[in-house]
Amino acid sequence: MMKVQGVAMRFLLVAVVAVSSITTYVCADASNPLDVRSVSGNPVAQIQKELQELNEQVTYACDVQLANATDWLQQCAYYFKLGGFQHEGGMSPKYSTYYLKDQECGLCTMTLTSAFKNMMYDKDVFTVLNETDLATAQYDEINADLPPLKLPSIVSFPHTAKDVVELVKFANKHELPVSVKNSGHSYSGQSSVGNSLLLNMRSYPEYSKKNLFECKDVSEDSHAAGACKLATARGKGAVVRVGGGEGNDNLYRNVGSWNYKLPRDQKYDPFAGAEGMIGAGGGWLLGGGLGMGQERSWGVGVDQVLELEMVLPDGRHVRFGPTEWAEKEGFLYPQTTKVEGLCNANVNHHESLWQWESCEDEPVWEDLWFAVRGGGGGTFGVLLSTYYQLHDLEPYYTIKKNSTAFDALTAICKDTEVDCASLEDSEKSMWADFLIDYLWNPSALGIEANVSLKCGYSNAAFDLFGSTNWITCRGDPHDTFVKAWKEYVPTSPYLPSANLTDLLSNAITSCKFFGGSFGRQRVLATVAATPYCEGEDLVVSPSELEGAEQNQFTTPMGHLVDYGGLNAFWPYAWSAMIPVAAFQNEKDYWVDFFATKEIAPGQKGATWSNHCLGGNVAISSDGMTPQPRGYREAAVQIMLPTFDTNYTGYEDMISEVQEHVLKYLQTDGKEFPGFSELNHQFGWYAGPLKEDWNKACPLEIEEDERRERCMPVQETLFGTRNWKRLEDIKSRFDPLNLFSVHWGIGNTEVIPSVPTDDFYLGAISTVGDVS
Repeated sequence: MMKVQGVAMRFLLVAVVAVSSITTYVCADASNPLDVRSVSGNPVAQIQKELQELNEQVTYACDVQLANATDWLQQCAYYFKLGGFQHEGGMSPKYSTYYLKDQECGLCTMTLTSAFKNMMYDKDVFTVLNETDLATAQYDEINADLPPLKLPSIVSFPHTAKDVVELVKFANKHELPVSVKNSGHSYSGQSSVGNSLLLNMRSYPEYSKKNLFECKDVSEDSHAAGACKLATARGKGAVVRVGGGEGNDNLYRNVGSWNYKLPRDQKYDPFAGAEGMIGAGGGWLLGGGLGMGQERSWGVGVDQVLELEMVLPDGRHVRFGPTEWAEKEGFLYPQTTKVEGLCNANVNHHESLWQWESCEDEPVWEDLWFAVRGGGGGTFGVLLSTYYQLHDLEPYYTIKKNSTAFDALTAICKDTEVDCASLEDSEKSMWADFLIDYLWNPSALGIEANVSLKCGYSNAAFDLFGSTNWITCRGDPHDTFVKAWKEYVPTSPYLPSANLTDLLSNAITSCKFFGGSFGRQRVLATVAATPYCEGEDLVVSPSELEGAEQNQFTTPMGHLVDYGGLNAFWPYAWSAMIPVAAFQNEKDYWVDFFATKEIAPGQKGATWSNHCLGGNVAISSDGMTPQPRGYREAAVQIMLPTFDTNYTGYEDMISEVQEHVLKYLQTDGKEFPGFSELNHQFGWYAGPLKEDWNKACPLEIEEDERRERCMPVQETLFGTRNWKRLEDIKSRFDPLNLFSVHWGIGNTEVIPSVPTDDFYLGAISTVGDVS
C-alpha cells in the first residue's frame, strides 16, 4: 500500500470515466481490476491533483494520463483480430507494427498476450476476443472472461530528459512500478508491466538524424569527444548518438542519408537489428543485440557502445563510459579498465542548459557499465541515448538460389525414377555440412577466418528449398563462398548417387543488394516491387507485385520494411545458444539436426529462422559485459518451440540438445555457464532441472513445483556468476525494485503449468517460422 497525504492508495489498473469533461480515477478490486466497486472521493481528488502537478513539470506533449483498458481493446487488440490472431508473419491482412506503435493510447505491443498475466493464451481468450466487436466494446463487458490484465495504470510520452526525471521521481514518491517501451517488440512482454507508470519513448528525440560525427573533426569540448576517443582506439572513424526511442529504421535511414548528403571520403555502416521497428535505442541493445551476421566481424550490439546516458532508478540523470583501457592479446577491442561518469546538476528541458558535474554520491560506474549493456531492458533505469561506433561501409551481397539449376533438379524428380525424398535429404545434408564448415570451421574448406567472418545471416539459412536468399556477405563472395561450394560438392560425403554433381555445383550464386547496403535494400522494398539484387529484371510479375502489396507495402512507405508484423501469442520455447565447439566436434549430429532429423511430426530438420554468431563474438567484449560463455561461444541462437501435443517428446528433445550443448561449456557443476539468449526468449520457458542440468523442466508442473525444481530463467540467460553479480547491482541501484520486468533481474516470476487444452495445442502446431 502507498500513502498519499495520509490516504492509503493502491495503484491498480484503472477505468476512466468522463464526467463533465473531467477524467475520474475509479478504484477497483485487486483480483478483478476492472470490476468497478466504488469511487472514493478523497483518493480521486488527490491523485488527479498530483497528476496535474506532474503534467505542469513535464512538457505539454508528455501527456501523463491514466490508462484505459478499453483503449487497449479498441486500438490494439482490434488489429490482432483483423489479422486472424495468427503468429508473426502470418497475419492477413497484415498490420504493421509501425502503426501499432503509433496508436494514441501508447499501450500496444507486438504480441497480443503481452497484455495478460503470464502472456496467457487459450480457447477462452481466443473465443471472447473473436466473438466481441473490439471496435466498440467496453473492456469491463468481457473482463470477467479473460485472464488478469498486465497493463500499466499510467501512461506518459516523455520528450525530454527532464520529463523522464520527473516521471521517475513521481514513481519513487509513490513506490510505483516503472515500465519503459521503445517499440513493444519484446518476445517476453518486458515493456508491459502491470499497474506501472509507463514511459513510452516513441516521442523522444531522434538524435541519430543530426548527431553523426567523424572523429577526425571532433574537438575536445564536443559532446562526442569521449565516445570518439574510444572509437579511435578501436580503429573506428565515426560515431552516432541514438535516442532512447529510436528503432533500427531511424538508425539505418539516418546513417544512410548522411552517407550521401554530401560527397564523402568515407561512408559508414551501423550495426543494428534486421527489423525496422526493433529498438536500436532501447530493448534490443539492453538485451545484447543480435544482427544479420555482422556480429561475426564486429561483435553484438552491446559491443558497439561507447557511452551511455540514462536516468537511474533514483531519478538521477547521468552519462558514463570508459575513460581508461588497455590492449589485450586475443581480444578484438581494448579492454576497459576504468569507467567514469557525471551527473546533470541542472535538469532542464533544453539540453543546452544541462550542467554535467561530478556526482555527490558517486555510483560504481563499472557496475552500471557491466549491467546496462546486456542485463536487460526496463531493469536498471531509463536509457536516454547511446553513442555507437560505426564501421566502414562495404557493399552487401547475398548468396541465393540459382533458379535454373533448382528447376532442373525439380524436373529430375518429376521425370525420372529418382527417389525424390532421398535426394532432398542428401541435398539438405550437403548444404548443412558445407554451411557449418564455411561459417564455423572455414579452414576445413581452405577458407581464411577473416573471409568467413564477412558472411552471416538472420533467417532460415539451413532451409535449402524453402528459402531463396540464404546468406548475407559484405564484399563479393563469388570467389570465396560460391567457389568453395563448387569445390565442396564433388567431395561431399552426402553427394547423392545420381549423377547430379554439375547441377548441384551450380545450385547457388551471388549478387549485389539492390541499393548496395542492407538499409537501402530494406527501405526500397516499401517503395516499389524492386528486385532483390542489382542487375535483375526490373519488371516484376503480377504475383510478385501482389506479394509486395500484402507484405512489404504494409510498412509505411520509405521506412525499413517490417516483415514480421503482429503476433497473437508465443508458445513454450527455449532460446538456445549452440556452441561453435559443438558444431566442430559433433558435426554429423548437427547436420542431421538442421537437415533431416524429425523434430516433430511433419517437421523434418530445424529449418526455421535463427541467428548466426561465432567468429569475433567470442572476443569482442571489452571485458565488462554480462553475456556468459554460453552466449559468447555460440555459433547460432535458435528458438526451439513446442510444435504439438507431445510434451514428453518435446522435453526429451530439449534434454538431448541441452546435453549436446553443455558438454562443450566446461563447468565445475557448481556454476551454470548460461546457454540462453534474452531478446528472443519467449515468455513461456523454465530453465533445466536444478539437480540435472541435462534434463528439461517438465512443462506440465505447477508454479510452486517449478520454482523448487527448475533453474530460474535468468540463470540460464547470464550464467550463475553473472546473474548473481547483476542481482547485487540491481539491489543497490534499485532497492525498491521499481524496474521489474518478466525474466528481468530482480524479478521472481515463474510460469504456471503450460496449457494442454486442444485449442492451445492446435494453435502451437501452426507456429511455423519462429524468427
